[in-house]
Amino acid sequence: MSRLLLLILSLIAVSQTVLCQAASSSTPSLPSPSSDTCVDPDGYSACYYQASDVAFQCMNGTDSNLQVEACGCVEYVSVMNCIATHCWNQVYSCEYQELAIDYLRLCPNYGYIPFFPPPDNAPAACSCNIGKVFLAVNETIGEVTNCDNAASASSDPEQSLQLMAACVCCGESASLSSLYSICPDTDPSQAGLDVIDNYFSGYNQPFSSCDQYLSSLNCVSDLGFAQIDGDQYYGPGNLSLTGTQSLSDGPGSITSPISGATFTWVPITTPVTIVAVSYTPGASPTGSGSSGSGSSGSGSSGSGSSGSGSSGSGSSQSGSSDSGSGSAGLASASADTLASSASATGSTVAGTTTTFGTSPSPTAAPSGASAAVSSDSTTTVTTSASTVRPTSKGHTVRASLATLACVIVFLGAMFI
Repeated sequence: MSRLLLLILSLIAVSQTVLCQAASSSTPSLPSPSSDTCVDPDGYSACYYQASDVAFQCMNGTDSNLQVEACGCVEYVSVMNCIATHCWNQVYSCEYQELAIDYLRLCPNYGYIPFFPPPDNAPAACSCNIGKVFLAVNETIGEVTNCDNAASASSDPEQSLQLMAACVCCGESASLSSLYSICPDTDPSQAGLDVIDNYFSGYNQPFSSCDQYLSSLNCVSDLGFAQIDGDQYYGPGNLSLTGTQSLSDGPGSITSPISGATFTWVPITTPVTIVAVSYTPGASPTGSGSSGSGSSGSGSSGSGSSGSGSSGSGSSQSGSSDSGSGSAGLASASADTLASSASATGSTVAGTTTTFGTSPSPTAAPSGASAAVSSDSTTTVTTSASTVRPTSKGHTVRASLATLACVIVFLGAMFI
């Protein structure tokens, strides 16, 4: 066999190895609670991967980058629906809060996000209320912009420059002080410090030189900033972010759906009705999942038809696999809505920041809808890409088959 032929076959083998690694990978990219912590583990795993599959098909069906981003936004909403339906005992967890934060960073939002941020002293909640930190920083960034615009309108150029520097210092102080007040013991790198650093690094005003402005001006009364959590704007000389604790889900347990067995929220302009699975210790969870409605909706909950919500009853595995997104049609139509909205306003989906209202008041769950899922001991979680994700037998089988097929092609290429 000639050297040229061996070289060609080697290149084929290497390329197949790379393709195999991509094809066999089944690690989801979105933050998510581990399925074994959910009231309905099998139903949640099936729902999560259904949402991933629908998003993948949505992305593959377009050449538009904006449309691809919109498909990704729909995936976030679908996974949040899966959690509300099958994993409602983890809605205050660090992973759910991270999911909501990522969604707000990347996608437009036309209403509230359920269970975000958690109320103070909530059961089984993240040790640091990262949602509360995120919203505080997000509000401050808007105030910096308003302050900067007002300062730049001054007729005195020197005064204008000084006020603009003070605006930045107040903004960074408000952000860092909020982080410290809300999560004093948490490692700041896990509580949003990177977002603060990345944003304020764009200004030519290091925080280390802000004492002169913070000591001579009142950020609230002089520059129009809002009162912050803890009511104190710290300067570089008296702020010490030395927390060392990792994010963890705290003690306590959520024993019934926070917003009741059924509630409706409106992500991406399309109402979605969540029907949380009921759970009794020792019995299989039952429920009807979620459904989409409206102009781009799917069917009604319990119809079981293609492109609708989940079937009305039965085990969680077979009865609610579609409840994450309502339907593939909902994903596609919602992506169209997102892309059209972004195009009409001249903005992109990614990087859009919006404001939203608050979650509805919790209502009592009906009898039989309680769960004895305990979280009395603190469970440490990670916030990197290595966070444990839901597992799915179907995905494991598909990944195994993909790997086997690649091995066969690899061996064939080597021995032709």
